[in-house]
Amino acid sequence: MVTFLLIAAQTTTIVSVIVYASVRIEHRLTKVETEINWLKELVKNTNCSNESEGAK
Repeated sequence: MVTFLLIAAQTTTIVSVIVYASVRIEHRLTKVETEINWLKELVKNTNCSNESEGAK
């Protein structure tokens, strides 16, 4: 019975660590995706500005 409880506790701990790590990774990826989209928008706006200045 004690062995079963120890195994259950270890399994719960391992699963908790995996879930926590997954959430952290997903949060970081979302942050990176947001930054990439911001940079794309910045480059697009810069290119539009350069093209309009060149047309003058």
